[in-house]
Amino acid sequence: MKKQPYPISQLTGGLNVAVDAAFLTDKESPNLKMVRFHKGLLKKDVGFSSFGDANERVMLIDNYYKLAGGSYPIAVTVDKAYQYTGTPPDYAAISGAAAVFTGDEDDQFCSTTYEDLFIVTNGKDAIQKWNGAAWAALGGMAGPPAITAKCLAPYYSHLVLGHTIEAATACPHRIRWSDTGDPEDWTTGTAGYFDLNDTVDWVVTLVPMSDRLYIFKERSIWELIYVGGTRIYTARMVVDGVGTYAPNSVHCLGDEIIFFGSDNVYMFDGTPDLRGLGDSLYPLLYDTESKIVNLTKINRASSLHTEETEDYLLVLPTISDEPDWMIKYNLGNKNWSQRALSATCLGYYSVGNWEAWNDVVGTWNAQTGSWFEQSLPPGAPTTLIGKSDGTVVEDNRLTKSDELFVWESKDFIFGHAARITEFRYLVRGDSFDVSYSTDQGRSWSAEITLTPDADNFKELVHYVNFTALHVRCRIRTYNQNIEVKWLEPWFIPRARSKTLEV
Repeated sequence: MKKQPYPISQLTGGLNVAVDAAFLTDKESPNLKMVRFHKGLLKKDVGFSSFGDANERVMLIDNYYKLAGGSYPIAVTVDKAYQYTGTPPDYAAISGAAAVFTGDEDDQFCSTTYEDLFIVTNGKDAIQKWNGAAWAALGGMAGPPAITAKCLAPYYSHLVLGHTIEAATACPHRIRWSDTGDPEDWTTGTAGYFDLNDTVDWVVTLVPMSDRLYIFKERSIWELIYVGGTRIYTARMVVDGVGTYAPNSVHCLGDEIIFFGSDNVYMFDGTPDLRGLGDSLYPLLYDTESKIVNLTKINRASSLHTEETEDYLLVLPTISDEPDWMIKYNLGNKNWSQRALSATCLGYYSVGNWEAWNDVVGTWNAQTGSWFEQSLPPGAPTTLIGKSDGTVVEDNRLTKSDELFVWESKDFIFGHAARITEFRYLVRGDSFDVSYSTDQGRSWSAEITLTPDADNFKELVHYVNFTALHVRCRIRTYNQNIEVKWLEPWFIPRARSKTLEV
């Protein structure tokens, strides 16, 4: 009997640590780092470029778009707000926005743009506003009673607050809204409030989707429905028993909401039927014996949805209390990957080169392009990553990385005493190291280096000669470029494993 291949194409199954590596599908991996999946290929993930310095821990990155045109990229630190200028050191402190916040790294920020105002809160201090010129406390909140809130969002011409603090008294079940079209009137007109007391858990964040505003509590999900009249809103519970403790993990994808839940990473479409996405990572996320996520600091988690790559990025705190581990779910391939990444917040950078309406010269008919056209640089928007030291870096998809790339195969089981003769790889890029393990990754053979073609896919062979019950192989490299199409272990079945026949 001649040796036989075990071909595996499209190594895009992603990370799965929920079962023994012998039971994984051929495409899955029990351990991978710094990988991305693109066009069915296994590739090395990208690096980051510098995007400025805000001098202290960055808590929020957002964009403020004016009705008259133009945009203001904003970074909010623990106690200040900065505007991105594009001139080193790239972030300039906004006048009047210094020392207006007195929280710490656990007081997470929430922001929105409503009625041409950039509005931001940290759930501890007075809610703040900015109109592009003057920074000040949001009007109508000084009381009595003085009001602030953990979260806020616009909905049906009202600014809605969740988990308010009123006259220094916590109201963790409260939903309060402003007068119609006026985010600075909280006592007259259609302004009002009610408390979601049917469940004891607290309001964590507010997320608009379609014609609903969804209220995420710690252990339940509610929907706020506009009814008009003197009542304005009504609320009902949609999901009981599942919520989130991580406000910045929640993202609306258009017709679904993805979030880090109390027992899984979920997709929510507005119905009680949640769809779990994180089963393959459960031991690392939640299992008492093996989890690496620090759930006591899960409020520090941050996330982002990148539409151009269909990725949900989620940065979670581990033993250090700091968010330093990123897991990435690709919505197209439906798989997970991971990398080490310290990030206190994530945000977008989307610069428009369009003129402000107030600055346009001549008639509308004399202008070119759509009134709503935004001229963006290639690849925009890009992802911004805030750091605890105040620096901000950019994922522009162009910067290469020297971090370690690792991909391990499943444990191949060929039969008792099968003889393994070689591993074949179809690869292009820079040189990389390969090795194998016969004890499920506890120890590895000496690495050998394979060198592919930089531009064209080339079949490379790692020749071996040993007998084993099972085996897995590993690819590692610090080099910047690697793309893998397929992997083929070759073996001689048990009946002929004692002789090496070619």
